[in-house]
Amino acid sequence: MPTVQQWIGAIRPKTLPTAMAPVAVGGAIAWKLGAWNGGLWAWIMISSLLLQIAVNLANDYDDAINGTDTPRRVGPTRLTASGAISPPRMRMIVWGSIALATASGVGLIGVGGWPILLIGIASIAAIRGYSGGKKPYSHRGLADGVVWLFFGPIACQGTVWVMAHSLSVTALLLGAALGLVAVAVLVLNHLRDETEDRLTGKHTLVVRWGTQFGIWEYRLCLLVACLLLLGMAWLGRHWVLLGVALVLLPTALRLMARLTQSNVDYTHLLGQTARFGLAMAFGCALSIVAPTATLGEADSFVMLDYQEGKL
Repeated sequence: MPTVQQWIGAIRPKTLPTAMAPVAVGGAIAWKLGAWNGGLWAWIMISSLLLQIAVNLANDYDDAINGTDTPRRVGPTRLTASGAISPPRMRMIVWGSIALATASGVGLIGVGGWPILLIGIASIAAIRGYSGGKKPYSHRGLADGVVWLFFGPIACQGTVWVMAHSLSVTALLLGAALGLVAVAVLVLNHLRDETEDRLTGKHTLVVRWGTQFGIWEYRLCLLVACLLLLGMAWLGRHWVLLGVALVLLPTALRLMARLTQSNVDYTHLLGQTARFGLAMAFGCALSIVAPTATLGEADSFVMLDYQEGKL
């Protein structure tokens, strides 16, 4: 059986901030809308982390079964591919993790209604379709868009919806920025694994269009995320958010510069980028709950109450 350290590696803790970031911002927006519930927010956060862990474990299993993970692998050792755990046992653990994430999310459906049900179904489908099945979408260059959507606008807006039953322009825009950072984390994975992915037929965007494309994709993801915050702050005269964006921008530029250096430690840079996303999330959250911050009349442009059937 794998050691505790190996299990910690399998859940890929460096990727977990990408699941935490949009929920943190969504909670701040719900607080500003007068719908804060600490217990409910913690529940959403736990559900989000369980989904991320399920994705990581499923990827560990699927990439071993599909032959994507081989002895040539550069990144951290995977449990299934290394033989630390048998494929049948890992498959059981994967489905157990999905079941646990589903059980946690079922209760949220009772609070958020059919929109959360749809998000839950889509999330489970995304987990199994990421690297599993005959045509996993991560092998066809589609992972970047899916990661942006689920770890950006959907996660942030979904959090606001459960707590406030409201659609929020701020949640969608800030979620879009955070989703770009999540894509940057994914790109580092693809750059690190480019050689192996090319040999095993995993056609990521980096494999399709080359290393330089991946480098520029990473740079643009971080730069556009910061520029989006700057644009929101300037147009909304939100000076606290402007300060957050100006503080984050130099860090983003330093991360971008490190990718151009020779002998890049992609795993280390991945962790730094994920933490950058978490810092962005907490900076945005603090700017939202600041006494001077206002979301504006247009922010919650649709108020829905699924229990009363109103649209």
